[in-house]
Amino acid sequence: MIAAAVGGTLQIGWLDPICLFHRSMNVAILPMINLFFPSSIYVQQYFHVGAWVVGFLLFFLVGMNVIIPRFFCRVLCPLGAFLGTLSSVSLWRIDRDVTKCVDCDLCLKSCEGASDPQTQLRKSECFVCFNCVEDCPEDALSFKFMPQLKNEITAPVVPARRAFLGVLAGLAFYAFGRASGASARNYDKKVIRPPGSLKETDFLDSCIKCDQCIRVCPTNVLQPAVLESGLEGFWTPILNMKIGFCEVNCTLCGEVCPTGAIQPVTIEEKTGTGPFAQQGPIRLGTAFFDHGRCLPWSMETPCVVCEEVCPVSPKAIYSHEVTITKRDGNPITLRRPYVDPALCIGCGICEHECPVTDEAAIRVTAIGETRSHDRRLLMDGGVTSAVRDLEKRQR
Repeated sequence: MIAAAVGGTLQIGWLDPICLFHRSMNVAILPMINLFFPSSIYVQQYFHVGAWVVGFLLFFLVGMNVIIPRFFCRVLCPLGAFLGTLSSVSLWRIDRDVTKCVDCDLCLKSCEGASDPQTQLRKSECFVCFNCVEDCPEDALSFKFMPQLKNEITAPVVPARRAFLGVLAGLAFYAFGRASGASARNYDKKVIRPPGSLKETDFLDSCIKCDQCIRVCPTNVLQPAVLESGLEGFWTPILNMKIGFCEVNCTLCGEVCPTGAIQPVTIEEKTGTGPFAQQGPIRLGTAFFDHGRCLPWSMETPCVVCEEVCPVSPKAIYSHEVTITKRDGNPITLRRPYVDPALCIGCGICEHECPVTDEAAIRVTAIGETRSHDRRLLMDGGVTSAVRDLEKRQR
């Protein structure tokens, strides 16, 4: 994981205990509690994509403690491995007086770290919990400053081949992950990031997958990604408009992000008002109509839901009245909707409220998002991103 981070991709959040705990609570445990005790955690029931994976992973890691005590801490935890490396050079540590020790092994009973204090102390595994000191009936164990080295194992032996393969795997993860282009040209239209998010490559370099933004989202629109943004973006937050929508006057996700992957923004900055009127609102994407599924366009059925719920002013969704003759010969006046891409902010409320619920007749994609010039939809100062790319190649 360190090698991957040096290469340019941050994946420590997969197994970091703090991130793993927050993600498990936010995505699986709290919604599960709310399911059995409605309104105890959330006003409405929250749902999260892939919650069963996160939940069962937590139960597996906890359950493995029955077979191997402190299984996660001793076998998988990258934070524990890092702290163990630091503890190998600690000045204060447990010392055993071999003249007093009677090999009763009572010190092992409550040892939190499997550090083997009854033989040669494994410093990298010692939690310094003092349980062994308290349990020793002969006072053979004590806490001392730089005790004799012969009574301890200074560091575990890591074979050079294993270390080399680990570093190679970390660097290869970055190379293979970026080779798919999921964060660049081959990006998925469904990868819509929260408002204030960094450019995709910078976002992946910063997001630790703690899902705290998902926890505070009031509409449940933020969901953990699976493979929409490639393997690098596994469990990073994306917007799912079938479940919710981005509330215009909400900036909670940027306020709780611990790494700055989602930058804190003000309501004025998000909506493009006040001092930010000239730069305009933050755009998450752009909405597009599917005329084959839209009721006024394809089924001769009146519907103005998307236009009514559009929160921007002036509205990004407008309509034109048309009078047609129905199949039965009777005339009907319909208001067929259109999207003004210059006004659409990609909040997704139109997609969320569309009465065609299985696959909405209007859907938001990532194109046109503010955070990336390469994904702009409209002319920007008279030069499109395609023209800009051409100029770069010519230079």
